[in-house]
Amino acid sequence: MKSFEFQEVTETTLKSVHFSKVMHGKELVQAVYLNLEREGSNDILDAIDPALREMHYYSAAEAAGQERMPDALRVLPDLRAPKNQRVMKYGDKDMYKGYRFELDYGLGGESNISFTDASAGKHVYECMEGGTAKHGFQVAYWGEQLTDDVVARLLHMERQKVFITLLAPSVLTLVKGGKAPKAADPEDNDDQQDLLGGDGDDEGGDETGNEDSAEQQFIDKSTAAA
Repeated sequence: MKSFEFQEVTETTLKSVHFSKVMHGKELVQAVYLNLEREGSNDILDAIDPALREMHYYSAAEAAGQERMPDALRVLPDLRAPKNQRVMKYGDKDMYKGYRFELDYGLGGESNISFTDASAGKHVYECMEGGTAKHGFQVAYWGEQLTDDVVARLLHMERQKVFITLLAPSVLTLVKGGKAPKAADPEDNDDQQDLLGGDGDDEGGDETGNEDSAEQQFIDKSTAAA
């Protein structure tokens, strides 16, 4: 199966930026968690898993006898279960390390923000009638490339449209247990709760568990609209 990545420059929304201190070995380091979201035609789900689109959508016209178009041109606008429009997880809290992440700061070249050993995953998605879908995911990083200047620029770009590339490693390695190193202090980790309001992680410092993750934002939005 093809790895999740964006080889071409891709437009997303930087929904939220979170920071926390974590223990990396015996060293206290700064970590950042970027929650990103895309919205568009349901073919954006192919980046997560090519099976998702046909699992959730179909063509009513084809079902009524219209000739099927070639896969490259095929449109699937109709939900198979219209009453099941909700946020769904894919891969639970799985995060894979070794990604190269680059965020275009608008000036190109050295102004771009680059992380050479980031973790990516924790996918959520929402299917809507008419062939539209949303896809949320998280990129996490801790290391020497997270400078004070990068921290300031990331905060400045929060809730804005950003353009990114995300290149997968040749071999995907699951972050152990889907978690980052333990948090240095429980008080620094108050915002790292289980996304669905259940039991928190018993090791602390969940690499993917920020309360304002892409998934939680989807859930909050859906609740507000109800």
